[in-house]
Amino acid sequence: MKLGVLTAFAASLVVSVCPVAAAPATIAFVGDSMSDGLWGAFFRLTGNQHCSPGELALIRDAKNGTGLARLDHFDWNAELDSLVAKNAPTLVFASIGLNDAQDLVMPDKTKFKLGSDAWLAQYKKNVADFYEHAGKGGAPVVIMGLPNLRDDGAEKHAELVNGIYHDVAAGERDVSVTYIEPWHMANDDGSFASFGKNLNGQTVQIRAPDGLHFTQAGYDVLAKYLEPSVTRALTAARVKLSDTCLSG
Repeated sequence: MKLGVLTAFAASLVVSVCPVAAAPATIAFVGDSMSDGLWGAFFRLTGNQHCSPGELALIRDAKNGTGLARLDHFDWNAELDSLVAKNAPTLVFASIGLNDAQDLVMPDKTKFKLGSDAWLAQYKKNVADFYEHAGKGGAPVVIMGLPNLRDDGAEKHAELVNGIYHDVAAGERDVSVTYIEPWHMANDDGSFASFGKNLNGQTVQIRAPDGLHFTQAGYDVLAKYLEPSVTRALTAARVKLSDTCLSG
C-alpha cells in the first residue's frame, strides 16, 4: 500500500518538474492563390529563428483556382470542416475571391448569372457559410480584402466582393470574424502601380505581371501589412508569442 502511494507521488513529481510541452499556436491559411502566396510570406517572416521552436505552426490549406462562386468545383465548407476537425487551428486566415467573377454554380448545378440579384444573394450566403465553417472550432477568422487590381473590370468586381466580405463579417454571427481593409498601392496619378518599396526600402517590382498577384518581395510587404492584425487576433485568442516571432 505504501509502495503504491510512493509510486503515485513520484509520478506526480515527474509531471510537475517536467511538464508536457504546450502545442504550438497554429494559423491555417485558406482560400485561393493569394492566400497561398501569403502562407509563403509568413513562413519567411517567422523563419530564421524568429520564433522559438514549437511556438508557431503555419498550415498551408489554400487551394489555387478555387473560390465561392463554383461550389460545384470545390466545396470549401467540407474542406474547412475537415481542416478544423484534423488540425483545430488557433486562427484561420483567409483570402479568397480572385476567381469569382463568373456565374455562380452550386453543387446541385443550380446556376446564378453573374451580376444578377440572385447571384448577389447567393454569394452573400456562401460567404456567411464560409465564415461559419472556418470558425466552427472556436478559432477566430481573419479575412483580407482583395488588393487593388490592374484591370478595371477585375477591380470593380474586387470592390463588390470586398464589400460583401466586410458587411457579412460585421453582421451578428456565432463566430469571430475580422475583416482587414485591402492593401493598396498606386502611382501618383492613381493608376495601378507595379513597383514599390520592399522591406529594405528599395524600389522593386511588387506586383506580378498578371496585375492580380504579388512577387515574392510584394508578398513579404503584404505580410508585414497584415502582421499587426494577425497578432491582435492571436492575442484575442489568448496566444502570446515572443516579441520577435511575427515582427521578424
